[in-house]
Amino acid sequence: MSREQFEAWWEINYHNGNPPRFGWAAYREDGGYKIDDDESELDGMWQAWQEATKQTEAKYAALAAELESKQKDLEECAMDKVELSGSLTFTTLHYEAREIELNNALCELLPGAQYMDPPDGGSVTPLEQVRRMVADYRERIAELEQRHHIKPCPKCNGTGMVDSGGTQPWGDPIEIECDCRQQDANTAELVAAGIVTKVGE
Repeated sequence: MSREQFEAWWEINYHNGNPPRFGWAAYREDGGYKIDDDESELDGMWQAWQEATKQTEAKYAALAAELESKQKDLEECAMDKVELSGSLTFTTLHYEAREIELNNALCELLPGAQYMDPPDGGSVTPLEQVRRMVADYRERIAELEQRHHIKPCPKCNGTGMVDSGGTQPWGDPIEIECDCRQQDANTAELVAAGIVTKVGE
């Protein structure tokens, strides 16, 4: 995740979709943010964002590497079966043993039966289940990234204030702070997904 993505996320969740009071250039300092002004929490949040991003990227990189390794093993196993076709019994036993071993390893990567076919699971191989899991995780990440581009709040149209229904003695409407000022479910979902973490944790 880039600094621009972090700043867009901060604007949406902490500043009603707007940049800081004096613009981002006034708060950036080297690779982080200044810590001696009213927006001093920015640097801590930026550090937490970077750490969470590194952990997430490492997690999915390791999963992709593991999947690639298992696929290569299965391909090698298939090649072994062809090369040893002159000894059918030996080849079959060897292939089945390797396949069982690899399938057991792949099953350890799966969270449960959610990537099998309903209603009884069907005959989906562990490799296909892992492929489905990886595709599912990539789709979730893409959805979470797209939510950085959230439309302005429909209640306040991005102003942060809504009409309370009352009026001032001189006739002007009385405005109150919109609910969107509070950290919403988007941030909680990002935290649960491991994209960001709460500052201080």
